[in-house]
Amino acid sequence: MTDSPEVLQNRLGTFVNLLHERSFFSLSDEDKNTLLAKAHSLSKRLDSAQDVPLTVGLLGGTGVGKSTLMNALAGSQIASTSYRRPHTDQILIYRHEDAQGIPQKYLQVVPWREVTHRSDTIQHILLCDLPDFDSLMGEHRENVLRFLKHLDILIWVTSPEKYADRRFHEFLTQVPKAEQNFYFVLNKADLLFEGTTPEKGYEQLDSVTKHFLGRLREELKTRRIIFYPVAGKEAEEEEDVSPWNQFPSFRQQIFQQLDVKQIAAIKAANVDVEIDGLAASFQKEVSTLTTISNLTDILIADLEGQREKWLEAGEKPVDRWVEGYLEKEFMRFQTDPTCLLGPGYPLAALLSKRGDNTRDIAEEESSGPFIPPNPVMSLFRDHHRLVTERMDHLMLRHRLPQSLRMDVKDLLETKRRLENLRLRLSDHVRLLIDTHAPASCGGFKFFQFLIYFILFCFFLFAVGGRPAWLEVVDTPGISSVVRLVLTIVTALFSTKGLAALGSFILLNLFLGFRFYRRYRNRLEKRSRRMVSGLKTGLLKVWEDELDQILEQLRLFRSDLEDQITTVAEATGKSE
Repeated sequence: MTDSPEVLQNRLGTFVNLLHERSFFSLSDEDKNTLLAKAHSLSKRLDSAQDVPLTVGLLGGTGVGKSTLMNALAGSQIASTSYRRPHTDQILIYRHEDAQGIPQKYLQVVPWREVTHRSDTIQHILLCDLPDFDSLMGEHRENVLRFLKHLDILIWVTSPEKYADRRFHEFLTQVPKAEQNFYFVLNKADLLFEGTTPEKGYEQLDSVTKHFLGRLREELKTRRIIFYPVAGKEAEEEEDVSPWNQFPSFRQQIFQQLDVKQIAAIKAANVDVEIDGLAASFQKEVSTLTTISNLTDILIADLEGQREKWLEAGEKPVDRWVEGYLEKEFMRFQTDPTCLLGPGYPLAALLSKRGDNTRDIAEEESSGPFIPPNPVMSLFRDHHRLVTERMDHLMLRHRLPQSLRMDVKDLLETKRRLENLRLRLSDHVRLLIDTHAPASCGGFKFFQFLIYFILFCFFLFAVGGRPAWLEVVDTPGISSVVRLVLTIVTALFSTKGLAALGSFILLNLFLGFRFYRRYRNRLEKRSRRMVSGLKTGLLKVWEDELDQILEQLRLFRSDLEDQITTVAEATGKSE
């Protein structure tokens, strides 16, 4: 069954919007321009003269170019500076001399002035130039709001300088809702192409369009928004407009509303067939997107089934990093020579200095003590690259477009993902260090002090001799203590005293070494506990990397399905 001309025009408008707003994998820029030209040509064939006046209101802020837009619609200068309204709350109504006017009951709510013209192009359209919304206050604003509901079509006009104006969006929420009769026009879009390359201009237009439509969808709570970026001045002055200028489509959209019954009388069977030919071009894109969606499902299932192997692959670089770098670093981090007294302290300080030299060499290779070194990251990289190569192989086998393959490679880009992995691994190690501060050694220091003190007492007793010590015990006093000190000093320079001093020094060194070994054993046991927990944590980070890849692939597949639905619904023929 052939669709009505109105439905055909809507389909053509949808095609044009798709070609302007979306990127296609299966269509080149030349193909897109050819389809756009054909769509415009078919739309013109469906356009016809109308008999019944259509009331169209143009609403916008100051300086958005409403007058220029009306002149472009009319194809002549119907709105000039001589028609400027004397008051900001007044509506200007542009009517053909032979056309009917708006019923008086609708005009009683707001001041208005009529301007007649002889432009036959819009003989059956009444154009209403509404007051600038940013100049309306109080009662005037309420009157204009009441008038708006009597319009057949309301065109919201904005510009690249005004589209984000908060007042525009606030006013939009107050207008009586009839979204099917809303048209949104971004006038002066040529400003985005001035002084720059066409590619940069399209990028700026795409950015403004996405931001503007996003806000509109949020405020109107609907995805059905009729939007056209145009340049009214260009359309007014030139016959052929720029490819990005959708003024012809916008104009046709307005004209098609004139009289559905009269338009339906046009024989549209041949046009319908040609439109189906246009839709077939989009179906190729649906097929391409469906294929890549299926391949993404295959890769997701493949990765899910390889989870154990993924973890096994991560064990080797984790072990190499922890055992070759971090275990020593943990020991250095926990080392505190002040925990040792006597000879143990200089021994610990000397060995710690030697360890710092070894650490400097390791840091040269890893760019930091807690950052995975390049040899370790290369092991992660080798396994990570398998995912990208697997997807690329699947796409090559199915002869998918190069642009699509590049998009997927960007999604799974190994270098960027590995840099993020390196940072997350490093952050995990630093977090472990922060939560495992060096253990307190107060009790250990007291024990050392007690042993060294006892040894010193034995040394003094041995050097002083039993008689001198007994005299101090039996007859305590200054004289006995002085004689004890003199005895000790005299004995130190004797053979017996020097032997005692040598024994005392050797015992101190022996105890210092023993205390140092005991201290090292405590550090090693604590480091092993940290290393055991660290390996588990680092493997969990590596597993999370797999989960992130899977989540990104699922989001990618979801986006593909949305695109498939959008293109399929837009190009599908109504029942």
